[in-house]
Amino acid sequence: MTVSLLATKYHCPAPVPDLVVRPRVASLLEAGLHRRLILISAPAGFGKTTLAAGQARSAVGSAGLPPQVAWLSLDAGDNTPLRFWAYLIAALQAVAPTVGLVAQAALQAPQPPPIEPLLTELINDLAGLAHRLLLVLDDYHTISAPAIHQALDVLLEHAPANFCLLITTREDPPLALARLRARGQLAEIRAADLRFSEAETGDFLNTMQALALPGDDVATLVARTEGWITGLRLAALSLQHTDDRHAFVAAFGASHRFLTDYLVDEVLSRQPPHRKAFLLQTALLDRLCGPLCDAMLGLNGDDGPTPSEPGEAGRAAPGARHSYSQRILDELDRANVFLVPLDTQRYWFRYHHLFAEFLRLRLREAEPDLVVQLYRRAIGWCVAHGLTREALDYALVAQEYGQAAELIEALAPELLSNEGPQAVLQSVAALPAALLRQRPMLCVQYAWALTFAGRMAEAANYLAEAESAGGAADAATRPHVLGQVAAHRAYLLFFQGDFMAALQQAQQALLHLPTDDAVLRTRTAVILSSVLRLAGQLEAAEQALIPLADAIQATSNVYIATLYFSSQGEIYQERGRLHQALDTFGQALAFAARYTGRSDIPFTGFAHLAIGHVQREWNNLDAAAASISQGIALCRAWQQADVLAIGLIELAQLYQDRGEYLLARQSLDELRQIAETMASPWGMAMAGTYQARFDLASGDRAAADRWAQASGLTALDTPSFEQTDEYQTLAQLLVLRGDYADAVRVLASLAGQLRAAGRVDRLLAVLAWHARALAGLGRSAEALAVLDEALTLGALGGYVRVFIAGGPPIAELLALRAARPRAGGPSHQYIAQLLAAFPAGHEDGAAAAPEPAGALLEPLSEREQAILRLMAAGLSNRAIGDELYLSANTVRWYASQIFTKLGISGRGAAVARARQLGML
Repeated sequence: MTVSLLATKYHCPAPVPDLVVRPRVASLLEAGLHRRLILISAPAGFGKTTLAAGQARSAVGSAGLPPQVAWLSLDAGDNTPLRFWAYLIAALQAVAPTVGLVAQAALQAPQPPPIEPLLTELINDLAGLAHRLLLVLDDYHTISAPAIHQALDVLLEHAPANFCLLITTREDPPLALARLRARGQLAEIRAADLRFSEAETGDFLNTMQALALPGDDVATLVARTEGWITGLRLAALSLQHTDDRHAFVAAFGASHRFLTDYLVDEVLSRQPPHRKAFLLQTALLDRLCGPLCDAMLGLNGDDGPTPSEPGEAGRAAPGARHSYSQRILDELDRANVFLVPLDTQRYWFRYHHLFAEFLRLRLREAEPDLVVQLYRRAIGWCVAHGLTREALDYALVAQEYGQAAELIEALAPELLSNEGPQAVLQSVAALPAALLRQRPMLCVQYAWALTFAGRMAEAANYLAEAESAGGAADAATRPHVLGQVAAHRAYLLFFQGDFMAALQQAQQALLHLPTDDAVLRTRTAVILSSVLRLAGQLEAAEQALIPLADAIQATSNVYIATLYFSSQGEIYQERGRLHQALDTFGQALAFAARYTGRSDIPFTGFAHLAIGHVQREWNNLDAAAASISQGIALCRAWQQADVLAIGLIELAQLYQDRGEYLLARQSLDELRQIAETMASPWGMAMAGTYQARFDLASGDRAAADRWAQASGLTALDTPSFEQTDEYQTLAQLLVLRGDYADAVRVLASLAGQLRAAGRVDRLLAVLAWHARALAGLGRSAEALAVLDEALTLGALGGYVRVFIAGGPPIAELLALRAARPRAGGPSHQYIAQLLAAFPAGHEDGAAAAPEPAGALLEPLSEREQAILRLMAAGLSNRAIGDELYLSANTVRWYASQIFTKLGISGRGAAVARARQLGML
């Protein structure tokens, strides 16, 4: 079957007349030529084709052995496999005539065979070339046929070393990008890379456009346009018509006369009346679709004048694809009138930001009284169609505060789950303070967001406000308000370390909360269970979760499921059943993946931290580091201060295990900062307690002595369950001082409490140090008996790290037990496993040698390395963004990737780790 081919489709486009040479971006392309795929993915107007074409021309003309470059411009007509592969082979043959002859002949047969065997012939031909070959597929986003994507994946999987594919696209193609990325076979160039730098902008404006702008003005335009070349072209066009260019740049925006004149003359005045009215009345929208725009125009599903016949009216079904507004949007899209599609179906759009700003100014000038009415229409439509988040944004902009308050109350749980506390805090901050205090439920939601953000003193104040207002509410409302107050107060008290008060508040909340408030009842049951677990009442803790089990089976709420599975897993962990705990934490991630497609959504952070704890107990430190780092990154993304505090303790312990005491201290420094913000005595106590442990491990016993003196703890005390960690630390200090008798007194008391409660996870560490203290007193038989108990319990969960943490004396006791096996005693195999896990030559109280520098499991990208260097120089996220032309949010995202790859958390730790690895 012969396919007629247009030769122009595989000719490289000619250069634009004002082309800017961009070595920075060209180097990204050059670096990718030795990988299998270069992906240039960015929205329209970012210069993707210009960049690829420039690379093609420079490669052909460069010295040495440049790659041969084949070019193919794709369009929607290429979506049949036969046509696509016929064009692709023709493009290859334009530079390598011997490639694909067999495949080409087969494709021209009356019944072409499947593409897979033809790919084998094509790949073999490519492998036989004497030169490297670069194939450019321009506008790949026009390809939607799955068969083409699948076959291209086969080509990439088996491509020879001398072949590289370059794709330009407005959206990531459905290829095996993750696999290529993991193998280091993918180079990616994104919109952030394509934005013009200040130097490139100066070159474009001053060299190509001959505008002679000073550096400050260039910098202003870069900031205003965000380096978007189309925006710069618009500014340059306007600048040609003014003598006072500095003043123009200083006031550059949609309100500027020159830009307004241009938009009026070149865009708005050229639109027919019906389209002009449409643009103005829909300009307030952040995103547009046909039905929403119909509502803004007051059509209520009725068609307005048709685009082709402005004076007539017609009818269409409400929400129909070809409603009046949808037809206008399609027209604007085809005419390239500053409309940006937001999806591949071209159902949702937005206006270019400068153009939207211009339209809003024109609307406010022409019809100021219409603005509020239009916003109300937008709010009503969004509420009716379930887009309450967008309705809230419009209500706040329109200063419709009463409706905004109602929407925040309804949305707060969703905002906290999906966006984190800042979304609620920012929305409430936009309301009048008096309105907030008149709405007790809004006070409760605000307090909850403050608690998550670690601002617990403020949260307590707003809970008091809500409680006061709720007490004066009507009989139907009062129990609901008081139940919410008690639920949030229980959470707050728990993370302040006041466990008994938290228990009482949780019990009170469950009496008042409605049975259909699944989210808050789950949270409260989890707090109740957590307090009971820490108090050693494990059966009661498990009973508190039983009512949730059936609800989990019937819900798709990932937040509720994560809370439930994580809490159940903690009970298994407390019992020393680590395998069951790991499975249960894994169920939380599996549930998230089932309903969202991802297991790393923000509020799964705790489940990742808990998995890291289990891996650490098994002495799988690399796996532990990966899970803990990911958990901390997710907590940061969600801005969840309370769980982040727990994660920093886990991270600090991991650093201690590795002998990286400086990094451990940095983690605890961050914990202290969070605890101070949270006004959390528990957080401050944990920071001091674990700091003392690290002081002991690193040989600074004087610092640990100062901690003990400041704590007021003594060997004569009866330890409380709230201070188990503190008394265990005191006992370790006593052992290392040689005060074995006092240590035995404390450890025996702790062991009795933990044993009676069945808290195996914490009991094991106490037993290991108890055995060590007894051995120090020369009571070897008793020491071995205590160690036997620890080994029996530890074997069930596969514990390893807890024995290593006991130091060389535990290794000696293990060796003694191995030499003197006892009938019915611990497994010889388990003892041998533990002895093999002890590091050679490690002494008590001496800092372990730092780990040698080595390769990361996943190397940092060039962009990540640049950000890391700027971090080391002390620049803030905003300053780094200014330096690299990135937004602060983008810098934060890159930082989280850096932290994950380095296996750490926090800037200081990242810099220290990078220096240790010789990266700085």
